Amino acid sequence: QTKRLSRIRLWVQDLDQIYLYMMEAFYLTLMTGFTVACNRGAWQLDFQVVKNQAFPAAIEKVGFQKGDVFVWIGFHYAPEIDWQRLRHKGVYTIYVDTEGCPPKVDSDEIWLFHWMSFDRCPLPNRPMYRYVPTGFRPNRASAVHLDYRPKVNLFECVQCRVGCWGELRRQFGASLQTNSGVWVADDTTFANYIKTRSVFV
Repeated sequence: QTKRLSRIRLWVQDLDQIYLYMMEAFYLTLMTGFTVACNRGAWQLDFQVVKNQAFPAAIEKVGFQKGDVFVWIGFHYAPEIDWQRLRHKGVYTIYVDTEGCPPKVDSDEIWLFHWMSFDRCPLPNRPMYRYVPTGFRPNRASAVHLDYRPKVNLFECVQCRVGCWGELRRQFGASLQTNSGVWVADDTTFANYIKTRSVFV
């Protein structure tokens, strides 16, 4: 009888196309890391985009087994996952935070993509926290570093970041520009944008 390989189930929610486009850097980074791992032959990688209406029922349908690893990307639905039940089944659970301070989840590990979370967030002793920087997007355009003094481009709407907007304006002054519309599911638009700009916040 062939021994069943453990599965790494890497899941992200299908909130909408813009959300998935923003999450691409997270899941591509993780998929690449898992694919080149030294023990790659010991498990299978299962990447799944979960539709809203299929969650959390999707967790029950796949049949998690002891030795599997469950990785959930993003804060949407994260607090609603029955992390403890999965752990009791012998599933190793990881929550990948995509915001700032992670929500309260009962996973085995929480992966943070920027160091500010360690410095500013009230992180309890458990679970284990890991610093996993993101940004890997193969076959995508790269920013062109311009010779002249460039503008500073904020990928966000001002209304969504009122708390830090004043501090950014104080530091960068008139050179600070904003563009929240660049987050569209269109690689051409994004590539054209970063080819004519160099500094991003």
